Amino acid sequence: MEHFIQKYQRWILGLIIILAVFVRFYQLGQVPIELTRDEASLGFTAFSLLETGREEHGTFWPVQIESFGDWKLPLYVYTLIPFIKLFGLTMWSVRLPSALAGVSIVVSSFYLVSLLTQDKKYRLWLKLGVPLLLAVSPWAVHFGHVAYEAHLSLAVFLWGLVGVLTVIRDFEAHQQRRLGRLISSLCLWSLTLLGYHAYQVFVPLLVVFVGWVYWSTWRRFFGVKRRLLFGVAAPFVIVGLLLLGSGAQGANQVKFSGLSIFSLEAYTKVVDSARKAFSDPSNPFFVLAANKVGAFFEQVQTNFFRLISPEFLFLQGGANHGHNITGFGNFYPLIFFGLVVGIASIIIERKQWLYLLGSWVVAASVAPMITFEANHTTRFSPGFVVLEILSVYGWVKIIKTVRKTLGKVWLMLFLSALTLGLSYSVYRFLIHYYFVFPVRDAQYWLWQIKPIVYFVNEVKADYDAVYIQDEKYSPYTYFLFYEPGNPAQLSQRIEYYPADFEGFRHVRRLDNIYFQTINWDDQLLYADQKVLFVVEENKMPEHLSSRSTTKLLMTLKHEWVPKGVEVWEYQGLSLEK
Repeated sequence: MEHFIQKYQRWILGLIIILAVFVRFYQLGQVPIELTRDEASLGFTAFSLLETGREEHGTFWPVQIESFGDWKLPLYVYTLIPFIKLFGLTMWSVRLPSALAGVSIVVSSFYLVSLLTQDKKYRLWLKLGVPLLLAVSPWAVHFGHVAYEAHLSLAVFLWGLVGVLTVIRDFEAHQQRRLGRLISSLCLWSLTLLGYHAYQVFVPLLVVFVGWVYWSTWRRFFGVKRRLLFGVAAPFVIVGLLLLGSGAQGANQVKFSGLSIFSLEAYTKVVDSARKAFSDPSNPFFVLAANKVGAFFEQVQTNFFRLISPEFLFLQGGANHGHNITGFGNFYPLIFFGLVVGIASIIIERKQWLYLLGSWVVAASVAPMITFEANHTTRFSPGFVVLEILSVYGWVKIIKTVRKTLGKVWLMLFLSALTLGLSYSVYRFLIHYYFVFPVRDAQYWLWQIKPIVYFVNEVKADYDAVYIQDEKYSPYTYFLFYEPGNPAQLSQRIEYYPADFEGFRHVRRLDNIYFQTINWDDQLLYADQKVLFVVEENKMPEHLSSRSTTKLLMTLKHEWVPKGVEVWEYQGLSLEK
């Protein structure tokens, strides 16, 4: 069997790639059912740059994109521009780079594991097992269906790693070209610093670890001509200067201020609450038990166990419903056993390539660990591929142990059970993802927003003002995405709130559409005006809904949504759009 797989491995890889393409492009524009606010913002920003060369706030070809105050990096936005030029501003085109990145990750993993180890006992199974698992893993399928900046950065990073490992493997050969290959690979790594903020922590750490693991190679590489270090460092220096020159320090400070666990002031409320339980809060013994430094270390402890928890990795995913689907973790539960063996092998076997994988896991863990939400799927995504590699390696070791100790008959039974279990897990996930998830999880994906945008834009001229409940989920991004108009005129149409304590800068008004938490006692909202309120069902006072000059657009209760039909009500009339 192994000889057959070896002979036809390219054909098998081709079938795996076809599978990866199918699961990522099937219903790409329909699942998930609606864009996230980040996707809408990425799409409109790319469209605005295409049309005017300026983003939403008027900055010319920015490196730091303010968006609604979350300060996006430019890699995904700039990658989007040619796709929007070709296919227009649609859900499908906005998600297309992420889908292509997903396929690219599957392909690059084949070359990556080929370079990691030359051990013939494991190499073949890793070369095909890792791409197959990546083709259908829950996190990989979902990331390929959503415009995630982290997903594109992961694809770019992996090709950079392939290049670095190629230089290490072929160190003695191609000496004239190895510096160029290394610089090209590090250029890809430096690009990830412009793709997603977690990579600004992950990549520098991994560079240090790669230098440590392969120190003997690098010492020979740079030992004679130390000036080569300047050429190797150039990509990171250029990108670093680009980020600093664009105000990255201030932007990152704003973004990180609400996330970082290092600000002791963030623990004030927790510590004060704990001390109130003591009879004498100022007693030194009680102060020692409840203080900000202690709270910080408790948070580090909490973050560690959240990051490695089975709930996050295998059962439920993270707390953000947009990053996972209900009832599924980031990995299939069956890979747990292989992952345990794979991680143990790093310590027991002491192989160079396993040290690299271990260092990769550590580097990927730092960014989520230094925030208050450690079980964050996108922040930890740089570590997902390495966990898949370790799990496949672990399962191969388990299978070889079963064959050696129990014989071929038990091995066939074991492989049959494993194949059946994993196949059913994949089948169950894909069925849920394409047919259950769009309906069951629609409440997390603003399924009503598209028809609301079209309707409000159609009738807003008939009203003095349109009020949409709550500005904090950035509903204006959907108005810009679905009805972008002329981006050059946006500054005349839009008005912003001051930035809040987390740095978010929400929109107060777009044309005559106001985004705010509606105070129903404020009679100025509707006095002597013809007003349209867009609120959830039963949120409007009865005495207002009966006024002839006040209209109510009520969204249906969203515990259940009919798939493919977006239904809402306007003054009791059921409409479909």
